[in-house]
Amino acid sequence: MTDSHSPLDLPGEEHDEYHPDDEYHPDDEHHPDDEYERAPRPSGHRRAKKKKGRFGCLFVFVVVIALVVGGLYYGVSWVSDRLAGGGEPEDFDGVASVAECATGAGDVQITVPAGYSAGQIGQLLADEGVVASSGAFTTALASSSVRDGERSMCTGMSGAQAAELMTNADYIGGAGGITITAGRTAPQTFELLSGATGIPVADFEAAAEDPAIGLPAEANGNIEGYLFPDSYNFGPEPTAVDILTQMVARWQEVATEVGLVDDAVPGYTQFELLTLASIIEKEVLLPEERPAVAEVIYDRLEDQCAGVPEGLLQMDSTVNFIKGETDTPFTTDEDRASPSPYNTYRFAGLPPGPIATPGRTAMEGAVNPSDEGYCFFVAAGDGSNSSVFAATLEEHNANVRRAQQN
Repeated sequence: MTDSHSPLDLPGEEHDEYHPDDEYHPDDEHHPDDEYERAPRPSGHRRAKKKKGRFGCLFVFVVVIALVVGGLYYGVSWVSDRLAGGGEPEDFDGVASVAECATGAGDVQITVPAGYSAGQIGQLLADEGVVASSGAFTTALASSSVRDGERSMCTGMSGAQAAELMTNADYIGGAGGITITAGRTAPQTFELLSGATGIPVADFEAAAEDPAIGLPAEANGNIEGYLFPDSYNFGPEPTAVDILTQMVARWQEVATEVGLVDDAVPGYTQFELLTLASIIEKEVLLPEERPAVAEVIYDRLEDQCAGVPEGLLQMDSTVNFIKGETDTPFTTDEDRASPSPYNTYRFAGLPPGPIATPGRTAMEGAVNPSDEGYCFFVAAGDGSNSSVFAATLEEHNANVRRAQQN
């Protein structure tokens, strides 16, 4: 969490910020240490607020009614499950092995669409005979969340077994499946893909330079940021080109869905928005905070922040990218003196390209920034992984003091 603009920062003191525990292995070819000059983003590119017309209001009303009706349907289904079983939902005795169901022995392939609620997933499983009732699944699931994606499952599973399979990332994708989490660099992703498929890392490095994988021209052959984090099943005997092609295509699909396109934010290209989203991904953990981080970045790029040098993002995540480290939340004075063009403490504007692969919520945040006047943020320091945002340096300094006391 960037808190580098506070008078409380002393020379030589490390900067404390949150980063996921991934390791960076940046490709030196894309990280020159030559002098690199970037003009700051000129002001006047503020995000226009969207206006809702009568049609838009009607559409929202219809959607709300649909959600209410859908919620009532699944709620009634859950209640009826309980009533039918004398207070407890009907449940199967279960199968011998959850792992076997998830890795090949399953007789049902379940695809969980994005955005499905626990009740909807439970009903889907009940309809396919995987569980005896929606309530058996939702009761066992409790407060755990389920990621969308494909699963291999068995009919006749208990609610607890289905919940275990649905929440274990190792089972997503079915037999031969793999889940790539957001915030990883391309080299880290190659290592994971190699471990899952047995294909040498060198093959993925070569495939990344193959035009057949479908990188946008704006990427200039640099795959960083385009290997979309998701659950995949690459099928039998895929090649490195097959795998990277599928991941880049998935990135393009999601970018289109969330509106990450040229001028989605006036004056910014799709590549710039992707770069911005990658910084958002690495700066905060909580999805709901990503629009606020986006606003901080835009306001700094457009020189809207008193107390911040013109156009400097001063994001420690970009410095850690240079270092090849993300297992530490700190940067030092020496780190921040790096001549790399990825050093946003030294060079104004966005870095030359993405610093990791952003997930959907980071991409959504990049194109839907908040509008609160935020210029600063710092880790709350209370163990919640949350951040505290401020519009002024004075407010930020107060937030820093509170964080230090936690």
